[in-house]
Amino acid sequence: FISRNEFVDLLRHAKKHHVEVILEFNLPGHANAIIQSLGQAEQWQLTDPEDTSEYRSAQGYTGNVINVGMTDNYRLAKVILEEIKTMYDAAELPMSRIHFGGDEVPEGAWLHSPACRRLPVWNTAWDVEDPEQAREATQALMAYHYNLITGIAEQVSPGIQTGFWHEMSAAGSGETNSYYNAWLTSDANTDTIDSLLDRGQNLVISNASFLYLDMPYAMHADEPGLPWAGYVNTKSIYNFDPLDCWALTAGQSSQVLGIQAQLWSETVFTTELMDYYTFPRLLAVAERAWNKRPTQDRWPQFRQALITRELPHISKLGVKYRPDELEK
Repeated sequence: FISRNEFVDLLRHAKKHHVEVILEFNLPGHANAIIQSLGQAEQWQLTDPEDTSEYRSAQGYTGNVINVGMTDNYRLAKVILEEIKTMYDAAELPMSRIHFGGDEVPEGAWLHSPACRRLPVWNTAWDVEDPEQAREATQALMAYHYNLITGIAEQVSPGIQTGFWHEMSAAGSGETNSYYNAWLTSDANTDTIDSLLDRGQNLVISNASFLYLDMPYAMHADEPGLPWAGYVNTKSIYNFDPLDCWALTAGQSSQVLGIQAQLWSETVFTTELMDYYTFPRLLAVAERAWNKRPTQDRWPQFRQALITRELPHISKLGVKYRPDELEK
């Protein structure tokens, strides 16, 4: 972790280099840490003690989702946002964007929660044992959460733009001041990317098979990384066409705000390993973010530019990049 003062210094440093820092604190899923650290305190009731819902997250947790029907979650969110805002104020910067996550809420969460069933969005006619009705109930609860959390953000920092992962896009239907990072084309609990675009929503392409930098470079027993989305090397990123990966039309491409690479840290144990995952792949990400994919194969030229110019430069900076990535 970093301290408050270190984060303020980071904001100031980023401003000097024309970089905007966008924080994410992920709700309602991926919340095991906050539930464990604050859930036992009498001050905060983040889960419904009467909830008999059963679920298991993609990471194997059975209790990593806050309960959207508990008002303490929104009181806590406001406290966190107000504290974050003071740090931006200290750095003399506007808090113009915040990311609220919203991804990977597992099937089954909240469906048997009395707190959720007391909410005005709950339809007493729902049969949550029916998969379609269970999905409808979950989406209604996600929309309830979306409306509250974005409203709190607007109170704390008027005009703020809110970001979410694509799973929240149906909940934010009709909202123009949010954007959505798409890491999959679709999944069982959310709408497809086409549905997101049909609603006129803003998209940031975060395709896991090309832009997740914690994926292994190659298939090898000694190669670090989690291969669930494939193997991602520098050449594959260079040849990646963000606008073609999901067959976007010319009209839909205007809704794409950009691309974003991710480095999830559950397998990053040292600074050297962070460098290894990131470089030289991040150089190809930058190339593709700022330039269209060439119509002709220009990988040999790009590779040579990395070998002769960029890698020597970052090596002098002490970056421990993957040494044999560009040998072939």
